[in-house]
Amino acid sequence: KMISPKFGLLNVLSNSYFDGKVQDLYFVPITLNYSRVLEGETFPLELLGESKVKESLGRIINAARYIYMNFGSIYVEIAKPVSFKEYAQEMIVKEGLQPTVNKSDIKLITSSLGWHLIRTMSEKVVVMPTAICASILLMHRKGINSKELIRQVDFLIKLLRKRHILLTAHSNNAETCVKKGTDHLNETVSRKKDIFEPRVTPKVDYQNILLLAYYRNNLVHIFI
Repeated sequence: KMISPKFGLLNVLSNSYFDGKVQDLYFVPITLNYSRVLEGETFPLELLGESKVKESLGRIINAARYIYMNFGSIYVEIAKPVSFKEYAQEMIVKEGLQPTVNKSDIKLITSSLGWHLIRTMSEKVVVMPTAICASILLMHRKGINSKELIRQVDFLIKLLRKRHILLTAHSNNAETCVKKGTDHLNETVSRKKDIFEPRVTPKVDYQNILLLAYYRNNLVHIFI
């Protein structure tokens, strides 16, 4: 889920351009998309506003177990660089702005650029299997049988395709998506087998729900 642009830094950079300190500025929107959060145990607590757990020798030794764990894939998407000079000139002509005379016009250009960069990054988000599976699982707190999970995941994948959203190879097929997604969500999802059919159920625990919501948020902006 994208957050608002950091206008403070953008204002400093744009002022340096209009003050003549630099000839141009280039902004390169980049997205990092990964299957699984490394610090799954402490990350939900940070989402609640608690302090980040300090590093210690014990935590470093304990972290060695991560070497043998599968954290899936990382997708790095790099968008076309945006020239501040070209973007500003286009806005000046289109909106009739005078940034060298009116300081408020600089803020208008900076604000427009900031949101343009956010939208560009949103278009470069790669939807992972964990995001797709978490979205469905959170709608079924009491559990969902595997066949129905695959069916609903398939429906969501089709919706994403219609919006031309970037998907991983594993996200393109519903069965593979469920297999990979639930494997990476293993710590937050319990699997039970009964006489009828296997069910996949989110663990009813606020930390697990928060972590599932974090994964789901990677595709929320697509439907807003």
